[in-house]
Amino acid sequence: MSDELSSAPMTETLEEPPRPALRALIVDDDATTVLLLRRALADAGFEVAGYTSNGADAIRMARETQPDFILMDYSMPGMDGAETTRQIMAERRVPIVMLTGHSDPEHVNQALEAGASTYLVKPINRGLLLPAIQTALDVFAVRRP
Repeated sequence: MSDELSSAPMTETLEEPPRPALRALIVDDDATTVLLLRRALADAGFEVAGYTSNGADAIRMARETQPDFILMDYSMPGMDGAETTRQIMAERRVPIVMLTGHSDPEHVNQALEAGASTYLVKPINRGLLLPAIQTALDVFAVRRP
């Protein structure tokens, strides 16, 4: 038996174990928007860790589910998205994309000052959703699998 290595190319393929999908929390009081966001996220390979329509539940769910990112509506009954973002960020820093029907600088600045990584103006353009999520993830150096 020879100690020489064969010159034949090796064709063994090593498969990487599947990476878990990044998990999202959706916070929006409009059921249609929640449904559209859930579909868009699933189509893009994200997992929806949960969804809710108000700030108090969002804070609790963010604590319990530890999502990789949050899609947060600005205008909700009770606690608005900016205050909800502030409270979540005080407990745990997480990428947040603020979803707002307001495009004026005051609302945008309030969202960003509260801790949102970026924002999208409603109605949500599906073609802008994934780049906005990636921008938010990039701020926190979270990479998609």
